[in-house]
Amino acid sequence: MRQALHWLAVIWLLAVLVLWQSSNQPFFRVVMTAQRQQLSGSVAAFFLGVSLICALWSGWLHWHHPAPKA
Repeated sequence: MRQALHWLAVIWLLAVLVLWQSSNQPFFRVVMTAQRQQLSGSVAAFFLGVSLICALWSGWLHWHHPAPKA
C-alpha cells in the first residue's frame, strides 16, 4: 500500500511535468485558443492538486505509521 502510494505520486508528478512542457511549447501556444489554454490550465491544476494530496498522504503515512524495521 505504502509503495503503491509512493509510485502513484511519482506518476502524477511526471504527468504534470509532461502536461506543463507540452502546453509551454510555442506551437501549442499559437494553435490553442484562449478557451483551450484555460482548459489545459485547469487540467494541469487538477493534476498538481492530486499529486500534492498524494505526496501529503504518503508523507503523513510515513511519519505516523513508519514501516516496521526488518
